[in-house]
Amino acid sequence: MRIYFTALLILLSFCFIVNCSRKSNWQDHRILNKNRLEGHTVHIMSKEDKNYKLSLNGTWKFHLAPNPSKRPQNFWKADENTEKWSDIVVPGHWEIQGFDVPIYTDEEYPFEPDPPKVPKKYNPVGSYVKCFDLPDNWQEKQVFLHFGSVRSALMVWLNGEEVGYSQGSKTPIEFNITSLLKNKSNRLALQIFRFSDASYLEGQDYWKMSGIERDVFLYCSNDIQIWDYKIDTKLDRFYRDGFLKIECAVKNYSQLTGRNVKMDIILDDLSGREIFNTSELIVLDTNNAIFNFEKKIEKVKKWTAETPELYDLTLKIFDQGVLKDEVITKIGFRKIEIINKQLCINGTPIIIKGVNRHEHDMVNGRVITEESILQDLKMMKEFNINAIRTSHYPNRSEFYELCDAYGMYVINEANLECHGMKYHIDGFRGLSDNKEWEQAYLDRVQRMVKRDKNHPSIISWSMGNESGDGINFISCYEWIKDYDPGRPVVYEGAGNKPHTDIVFPMYKDIQFLEDYAKSDPVRPLLLCEYAHAMGNSVGNLQDYWDVILKYKVLQGGFIWDWVDQTFLKRDRQGKNYWAYGGDMGDSAIENDSNFCANGLVQADRSLNPHIWEVKKVYQNIHFKLIDISSNTFLVINDFSFTNLNRFSIYYEILKNGEVYKEGKITNIDLPARTFGKVSLNLPKIDTQDFYFLKLIVKNIDNTGLIPYNHIIAWDQFTLGKYSPVYGSPQKISLSNSENQIEVVQNNSRYIINKNTGFLEAIINGKNNNILTSPLTFNFWRAPTDNDLGNKMQERCAIWKDVPANIKLTDINVLDRKDELKIFSNFEFPDIKAKGIIRYHFTSDGVLNIRATYLGGSKELPEMPRYGLTMKVQPELENVQWFGRGPEENYWDRKTGYAFGVYEKKVAEMNHIYVRPQECGNRSDVFWFHLLNREGKGLKIYRKSNMNFSVWNFSQKDIDYIPRKLKHTNDIKEGNFITVNIDFNQMGLGGDNSWGAKPHPQYILKEDRYAVEFDLLVE
Repeated sequence: MRIYFTALLILLSFCFIVNCSRKSNWQDHRILNKNRLEGHTVHIMSKEDKNYKLSLNGTWKFHLAPNPSKRPQNFWKADENTEKWSDIVVPGHWEIQGFDVPIYTDEEYPFEPDPPKVPKKYNPVGSYVKCFDLPDNWQEKQVFLHFGSVRSALMVWLNGEEVGYSQGSKTPIEFNITSLLKNKSNRLALQIFRFSDASYLEGQDYWKMSGIERDVFLYCSNDIQIWDYKIDTKLDRFYRDGFLKIECAVKNYSQLTGRNVKMDIILDDLSGREIFNTSELIVLDTNNAIFNFEKKIEKVKKWTAETPELYDLTLKIFDQGVLKDEVITKIGFRKIEIINKQLCINGTPIIIKGVNRHEHDMVNGRVITEESILQDLKMMKEFNINAIRTSHYPNRSEFYELCDAYGMYVINEANLECHGMKYHIDGFRGLSDNKEWEQAYLDRVQRMVKRDKNHPSIISWSMGNESGDGINFISCYEWIKDYDPGRPVVYEGAGNKPHTDIVFPMYKDIQFLEDYAKSDPVRPLLLCEYAHAMGNSVGNLQDYWDVILKYKVLQGGFIWDWVDQTFLKRDRQGKNYWAYGGDMGDSAIENDSNFCANGLVQADRSLNPHIWEVKKVYQNIHFKLIDISSNTFLVINDFSFTNLNRFSIYYEILKNGEVYKEGKITNIDLPARTFGKVSLNLPKIDTQDFYFLKLIVKNIDNTGLIPYNHIIAWDQFTLGKYSPVYGSPQKISLSNSENQIEVVQNNSRYIINKNTGFLEAIINGKNNNILTSPLTFNFWRAPTDNDLGNKMQERCAIWKDVPANIKLTDINVLDRKDELKIFSNFEFPDIKAKGIIRYHFTSDGVLNIRATYLGGSKELPEMPRYGLTMKVQPELENVQWFGRGPEENYWDRKTGYAFGVYEKKVAEMNHIYVRPQECGNRSDVFWFHLLNREGKGLKIYRKSNMNFSVWNFSQKDIDYIPRKLKHTNDIKEGNFITVNIDFNQMGLGGDNSWGAKPHPQYILKEDRYAVEFDLLVE
């Protein structure tokens, strides 16, 4: 009896476990799918023929429940009425369409981690219904239901019958639904769970959103189908001839075995020239068959990102002369190796000049179009970017097709990140080093590799991101190396361990790179993430690349990241702004604010200013001046596969800032990865004057994504010495009263307040005061995102209020025959330092101003900036300057901004970042003018190093206010123009945005600084 009772208990327990698993698949990490088809390279016979594909995109009926217990239970039954449900657009996130809210977090999960459990009270469930008719000619075919991506767990019913279950987004989910179909009025029902145990492996730094993210469609096949095909395109050891190897899985749904079918294999180049056309017989001994084929191709055209040579491969399968299935795909021949500690393509080392890229649309989130993918690739090509890491999941299939066609190196990354586990008691090891989760890890890696294996643009597989390390990654590595040995495998968390073929760290500083290169390493290094482009950032990029190009084992990296993950919103006044964490209805939920705004471009693909630095640093052609008398230059071709004869070289000569001469130089024939001396046919330059010589390289190829005449590289050289001539002899008169000193010069009056020591009025010949506030000291800048990350606003806070507490100690006047000098002497009590402003009125009509800072004995943090600031009348809105431009640039981000004379409106001078912050600076400025419509106003000429910026708002408008979310629409145009004239300000930094300071060489730490300039009034 006891034995019976015990057995009964065991049986009941087993039934209970099975029942619980059945009811809560979404929080059982052992259940990854039910009836889902194995991963494969998806193809549809006659892709353009609607007879083989039926889109289910569009409007569906939709219901959202707050949690699984309240979700509709029987809606999937054939006779259930859902007409009163809401409408929703598929593909599309339900949070974007007014159901629930998107949540932005970087590291944390949107719930307390307790794997595999997910929240019970807040776990919205979306229920979907779509009705469709089967096309008339599909009755005798096999029909498959395809979801491109669903987040995060999916249950499917068709015509009242269960189809299956799946979890894990970003790779296709497919079911064979043939047996459940009706000719007319098919009713497809889905339930999608916002959170599931899969959410623990989808904790990327991105918006947490749900629903159907990519296309939904049906496709059909005949009774014999090419289910999958694996293309291997290697080169011989001389990288001359190619070897095409095909492994093809054929499915036979007819149940007839022992029959011969014919496979045609055809290879054409893209000009349509046939390379070969052959046929082979396949014996269908069982329901499935594996077909293998090999062929040598002599003198094959080789694929690289610079030379994306492709071939058209066609596979056709015939049964008794009837075409049953057809594959038409593009393939590329290339060989990926690590040779002498370098990543090589076709035997040649490459340099990765890459970016990380999220799939993001400013309205639709992760739901993107092929057109937007092409736009991204075009822009990347134009800015010298040659590689993409698909952070942190496989992309839409069209992405890889376009990378194949136009040339882009891709590191394809699995949809695997458990970053939020760092807040769990077990840490990352609770999943990554837990054998129970092995299949969940493998499932994501395998589905990625099996879908994308045939793309030549994919040069490496990444097993995931920020998930620690453990046995599950070793299992993934071993599986990939067995299935696809021709590509290296990378993973950041593996560090220097054997289960990464390339050391793949993130946010390592320059010293780390140099130390690694000197340590006699056995593997190359790529930075999977670096140069964190959050807000006003990407400082010291050139410094990174000076080291990267110094050591062969360092092969580049991927900037974080390509595009801001913000959303376009409009305020009540109709003004657009960029929404970030806390702005999408999620303000009451833990979020990471504007940490999603790290892009080289904004969410609408407009440019952030730092992308111009990337373009210059990433360029592949460089010039070095050897001898100006003979116009001899060293030309360096850093392309891996491209001869410079594909480009034209032009010159432009500026004389004292103005265009003096320009022209075209004969094309240069210089193979890839070589350098040589060239004597350019330039006009004679008299170095007694001040010149800039600029050499410009333009594209002359009309193919690909880079347009004709597009500038792909430039370098600039300074010749001579700057010695401006301006002003004319003028009489100077002085009036000294109790409260002010008035100086008349050049039909203008200057008033210095004797109580403050500051210049408070410049009254022109029309008796108008140009100034609206005095010219005063400025030690502060509105913190950038990087500044906030390293606590500059706290560490350097003492500098912010120094001007408010300045004490004038005395004013001295030195009046001579031809010149007048006025000295205002100051004390800065907050920092126990001193300052002097010297106003020097010269006989040639110039006011020379020199402002000196003299440090004291007090130990102080670094100075955010040093200079002077004032406000002027708003009609001086026309800006001209001779210096770096045209975009803003800074001490550690100015390589990509050429010297020239530029013109803009004040309103065009500033890039207002997603979160407003310091902006608009121009470095190494020789002069700038602020003029009205008549061309009259202020002219400033440098006597020391000079930066300047002009804003139609005040610094306090862009300054940081704790716990206040600021946006672009918060900046209100004032009835004045702020003018900042600086000796310099600290660098921007960019190693990371959570603690790294600007590099020491870009920090103001001296005890003495002076900014000096000449001021003229017209």
